[in-house]
Amino acid sequence: MYSQPGIYNVLDYGMSPSATGASNVAALQDAINAAQNANNKQGAIVLIPSFGETSTPQYGPYQMEIPSSGTAITITAAGYTDCPLLICGTGNGTTLEVLGSGTLFEVDNPNNAVTFQDLTITSGDTGGGTSVTAFKMYDGLGSSFFRVNVSDCQQAFLIQTDSTTLLQCTVTYDSAYSSTASCTGISIQARTHAVTEVNIEQCSLTCTNLNDFATGIDVGYIDYVRVCETQISGFSTGVLIHNTEGTSKGPAFAAVDIDATGSCVVIKESVYDASFVDCHFEPTATPSGPNASGIILTTTGGNNNDIDTVRFTSCTVSGFPAPYSGLEIETGQNIQVTGGNYSGNGGAGIAIVGSVTEIQITGANCIGLSYAGATTPTTQQYGIYVTAGQDIQIMGVNCSGNGISSKALGAGIYLDASESNTLVDVRISGAICCGPTLGGTATEQQYGIYASQVSGLLIDGCTLTNNTKYGAYLYAVENATVTSCDVYSSASGSKGIALVANDPQHAQYVFIRNCNGAQYGTNWTDVVNISGDQVFQPVEVTNCAGYNDVAPQLATVAPSGTFTAIDYEYYGPATFYVVTSSGTVKVASNDTGLTQGAFTLSPGETAEMTGTVTSFLMIGT
Repeated sequence: MYSQPGIYNVLDYGMSPSATGASNVAALQDAINAAQNANNKQGAIVLIPSFGETSTPQYGPYQMEIPSSGTAITITAAGYTDCPLLICGTGNGTTLEVLGSGTLFEVDNPNNAVTFQDLTITSGDTGGGTSVTAFKMYDGLGSSFFRVNVSDCQQAFLIQTDSTTLLQCTVTYDSAYSSTASCTGISIQARTHAVTEVNIEQCSLTCTNLNDFATGIDVGYIDYVRVCETQISGFSTGVLIHNTEGTSKGPAFAAVDIDATGSCVVIKESVYDASFVDCHFEPTATPSGPNASGIILTTTGGNNNDIDTVRFTSCTVSGFPAPYSGLEIETGQNIQVTGGNYSGNGGAGIAIVGSVTEIQITGANCIGLSYAGATTPTTQQYGIYVTAGQDIQIMGVNCSGNGISSKALGAGIYLDASESNTLVDVRISGAICCGPTLGGTATEQQYGIYASQVSGLLIDGCTLTNNTKYGAYLYAVENATVTSCDVYSSASGSKGIALVANDPQHAQYVFIRNCNGAQYGTNWTDVVNISGDQVFQPVEVTNCAGYNDVAPQLATVAPSGTFTAIDYEYYGPATFYVVTSSGTVKVASNDTGLTQGAFTLSPGETAEMTGTVTSFLMIGT
C-alpha cells in the first residue's frame, strides 16, 4: 500500500515541541492536507518525528490545543482523490499533549483508510483530560491503529466506522485523571448504521485510579467486534455490551484477561450471538469494593429474547466476594457455559436468578475454593444457584466443597423457586457434588443438590457423597426422577435423599431409582427419608442399595381394611406373608382366591385381607 509513498514531515510545516498548541494543530493539519492533495492512490505518509531529551535540539511532547470548534484535526474526503494515509511517529517518544476540551483527531473519510502508528496521546489538561476524545472515527473503511498509546483522555477511541483494527495499542488512566469523571477506553457506537468488523488485538487498557465510572470497552450498535489477547484492568466495568438503537450481533472475545472493581462483563439489551473463549475474569487486586458479579446478563425489561445465544467456553471467573457470583444470568435465552472454572466466588460460581430459558452448563468446575494454594483462598456458598427458569441442563459439572460457615446453607447445586411453576424442566446429569475437596480441605457443603418447588426435575448419574446433611434434598417437587446416584456420606447425622412437602406446597410423581446408599447400613430411612403431610402418590423408591435390599420389617400386626407399604413410610416394593382362618386376600382390589401365602406389592399398590388373620409379616423389598 505504501510501496511508493510520499513523506510529509510535519517539521517542514512548522510543527515543533517548542511551538504553541494552536500552531502545532495548524501545522499538522497543513501536512495532512498536503498529503491528501498528493493524489497518490498508493498512499502518503505524514511523519511526526520524535527526539530524545538529550538530542540537539532538545524536543519534548508536541502540544496540541483544541480550538473552540471542539475538533483539532479533521481528515475528510472533501476535495481529495483517493489517497490512503499513514500518520505515524518514530516511536513511543512521539507524544501529542492535548490541551483544552474536545476531539484531537476526527476522521470522516469514507473513501480511504487512515492508519495511525507509533504515537502517544496524553492529556496536558490539569483536569485530567475529563472532556477529551483522542480519536473519533466517524468514517474511514479499513482504518487501523498500530502501537498507539492514549493516556488520561476521557474517551481514547470512539469507533463509528467499519473494518477498524487496533493492534498493540494501550489505554491508561492513572492518578492524574479525575476520579469523579466517567471515562471509556474504547467505545464502538453507531453513527448512521451498525458498525461492522472491528478488531482489537494484543491491546492493554488500564485504570489505576479506581474510577467508579470507568469502562474499558463499550460495545454498542455493532455487528462482529472481535477482541483477542487483550488485557483490561482496573475499570469499574471491564466490557459493556448493549444496544438501545438496534442490535449488537456477534461480539467475540478470545484470550482476554479482565479484572475490574465492579463487573468484568455486563451484557444488556439487544445482544445476540456473543462468545467468550478462554477468557479470565477476576476482581481488581485492590478494589474499592466490587459492586456486582463478575459477569452479568441483564435487561431493563427482563425480556429473554433481548439476549439470545451467548457462549462461555473454557473461561475462568474467580474471587468475586459475597453476595455476588462469578456468572449471574438475570435475562436471556440459549446461554451455553462449556468447561471453565467458576470457583471461589462469595455467592455462587454460576447464578441463574431470572426466568431465563434454554441454559446449558456442561463440564464447568464450580468447586468452593478458588484454589488450595492461595494465601487467602475464597470460598463460595453455592456451586450453581438457580431461582427461576425453564429448560435448564447441567451436565458433567463439579460442584463440590461449597459452603460458608456463617451461612445457613451450603450446596453444590441449589435450586430454589420462589413459587411453583417458576422453575421448570431442570436436567442434572453426571454432576459431582461432594463434600470435602482439594485434598480433603474442610467444607461446609451441607447438600449435594438442594431442590425446592421444581417441576420436571431429573437427577441422573450424579455423585452426591459426603455432604454433611443430604446428598439430595427435594422439597415440594413434582414430576421428579432421581436415578443412578451415589448418595452415601461418612458425616455424622447425614442422610442420602430427603423428600419433604408441607402445607401449602405438595410433592407428587417422584421416582427414586437405582441409587446407592448402602454405606448407611441397615437404617433404610437414612438412605431415602420421606416426610411431610403433603407428599402424595405416586412416589416410588426402587432398586436402591441400602433401601430396597435390607428387607426392613414393616409390620407384624395385620392392618384392618386396605393398606399399602406407604402406610408404614416405605415407598418401595413390599412383600407380606399372611395366614387367614377364613376369607381371602385381595391385591389391587383383585380377589386372589387365596387364604394364605406370600404376596408382593408394587410401590403404592393396595392389599386387603378378609376373615380372621392368624399370622402376618410385612417387609420392604
